[in-house]
Amino acid sequence: MIVADYPLQEFAALARAGRLFLRTGPFVVQIESDLESGIAGLHSLYADHELSINSPFADFRIALNRSSRWRSWGLPRATFVSESNSVFEPFPRNSALAYFEWGLNGCVCSRANDYLMFHAAAVEREDVALVLPAPSGSGKSTLTAALVFSGWRLLSDELTLVTPTTGQITALARPIMLKNASIEVIRDRFPSAVFARQIAATIRGRVAQIRPPRASVEQCHLPARPTHLVCPQFQAGARTELTPISRSDALRALLNCTLNFSLFGEAGFQAAADLVERCTCQALTFGCCEDAAAALSQWLPTADRSLPRFAAHSNTAECPAL
Repeated sequence: MIVADYPLQEFAALARAGRLFLRTGPFVVQIESDLESGIAGLHSLYADHELSINSPFADFRIALNRSSRWRSWGLPRATFVSESNSVFEPFPRNSALAYFEWGLNGCVCSRANDYLMFHAAAVEREDVALVLPAPSGSGKSTLTAALVFSGWRLLSDELTLVTPTTGQITALARPIMLKNASIEVIRDRFPSAVFARQIAATIRGRVAQIRPPRASVEQCHLPARPTHLVCPQFQAGARTELTPISRSDALRALLNCTLNFSLFGEAGFQAAADLVERCTCQALTFGCCEDAAAALSQWLPTADRSLPRFAAHSNTAECPAL
């Protein structure tokens, strides 16, 4: 059964009892919560995700509950607890959905170390899998949303999971989080996108989350092999421009976005180098996400592999980004 099969009232009762076992990508998350708005938001954003009750196993156990001890300027507070550890200082209850996503990201980053993890988006269409490594503020999530609602399959918005031994991406199609002006950009251009309620004045500004498309969630069991790597950079007013980059520059950009590289050492470096070696590599400058999505869709079918191959080395001193 999926979340949408449960009426909100029943879903809320299960959440209060800690009996929600939500599958997202390869992970099962046990959720306990007494926050009405947070429960309603999860019910909407994860509507197409698989849900079981009283599962004997969970990768992560999360409690998202009210806090009676902390108030700030009259705002009631909430806590995010994972495995009995408080992950954040108590935060405004109306921000619970955002903190759930950030906290779950932290759980994956700290414990799912079978994967080499990158702060990157990933999308796929017709066996073309595009990896978008980028720091915060680069327009990555806005571009990802534009691609996904233009027919691409969402693999991940925030955490790209790569199995080092196979080089394949494991899908983690969770809600896409947009910030500030990006919210209106996507809402105006893609009215079919299902948004959760906006959350104002978080630690990252004004945010809103979008429900991942049902098809992307249903295909989470299908891995993807990276074929293209694009480093996006939003610049207000800029024309959309795709520029070839060397594989050494692409590898440097990818390693700058690696979240658990130190745990893999030489094997992690080799896996990242192999990923870059298989990909056509470009830098993307854009001022309009729709134009950028269209440019990528036009470029990918004809992209060639004429750039010099990157010679992988196990010596991490070769990459100054480390």
